[in-house]
Amino acid sequence: MNCEIEIVQCAREIRSGGGVSGVAYALENEFKKKGIKTLRFTSKDVGISDRRVERSFFRKKLKLLCDVVVYSVVGSIKLFGKKRREKGKIIFCHSDVMFGDVYINHGLHRAMLFSSPSPFRMMIRNPIHLFLLIREWVRFNIFVPKRIVCFSQSDASELLSVYPKAKSRISLIPNGVDVVRFSVDLCSRKRIRQELGILEYEFVIIFVGHEFERKGLRFILEAMPHVCSGVRLLVVGGGGEQEVRRFKSLSEQLGVDERVLFLGVRSDIPGLMNASDAFILPTYYEAWPLVGLEAMACGLPALMTPVAGIPEFLENGINGLFIDRNSKDVASKINLLLSDSDNLARMKTKARDVALGYSWEKISEKYLELAREIQEEKKKFA
Repeated sequence: MNCEIEIVQCAREIRSGGGVSGVAYALENEFKKKGIKTLRFTSKDVGISDRRVERSFFRKKLKLLCDVVVYSVVGSIKLFGKKRREKGKIIFCHSDVMFGDVYINHGLHRAMLFSSPSPFRMMIRNPIHLFLLIREWVRFNIFVPKRIVCFSQSDASELLSVYPKAKSRISLIPNGVDVVRFSVDLCSRKRIRQELGILEYEFVIIFVGHEFERKGLRFILEAMPHVCSGVRLLVVGGGGEQEVRRFKSLSEQLGVDERVLFLGVRSDIPGLMNASDAFILPTYYEAWPLVGLEAMACGLPALMTPVAGIPEFLENGINGLFIDRNSKDVASKINLLLSDSDNLARMKTKARDVALGYSWEKISEKYLELAREIQEEKKKFA
């Protein structure tokens, strides 16, 4: 076993799936495969219960706010002491806590918030946004990390433009994708299409996300009346019940509800992607939408807005198409895919090829190179 480095990963949760917790989980698995001792510093280490709140949307949001505040504040204090005691360990911080050797920038909350059509309304409706803004300001103006990982050059430029004091040493390391779990699977395609009642000739587009408004579901629904009647839409994920009801109601008003399946939160995302023919995400802000790469790993061309790190892996006309946040453009790009079956087949092949270049095996090695570099620096100043 390779014991030359010990890594501590800090995130409220570390588990398989999407988001911050899924990134930390994927890195942990790869580190262990390479013989690297890897530890966790999660909510449990600061006494936060992992009990799920199933009652009301308000109670869930209140628990989330409390968990984020406690982990950010108490976790930072505990981690500061841990860092001083255990100087030999390399500490990777994902999002919440303030201290560590490397801060992994999963996106700027200020950039996301003020890219939205109504930032102040969002803050009034959910006070967690205000806390996250304050925490972010403190991180990049007072407790500035010595090393920062950004997923793309666009992320790095945005960071320095918003917080010019954060002149740390920045490493560009993109997010990875599990190219084994997310792969082309014709058996799953046939089985799931049968389960969902999708006919063989129908062209299926899949949308995956928990924030329908930010990720642009409205524009897809509004585009549906203007595309071929053989096009179906799978909507996977969802926010609060009220938001889901609102978008279901919109699909009914547009007369496309029979062609749109709201599937809710699902664990069989790879299978659903294999049952589809294209992936779509008209989002207004993403740091590095991992779900786009996951779809491409399943051989799906991606239709996405060219924001943040997306142009790093999406080549317009090669493995997908850039779209605007309006229904007219979304409809025209869907129709463009349908108009040329040969080009669609080439896009599907190229999508998988590009995704293979972002396997977690390759991405984790970049993190280990960074950890070894920090370790050498620590030895010099020991």
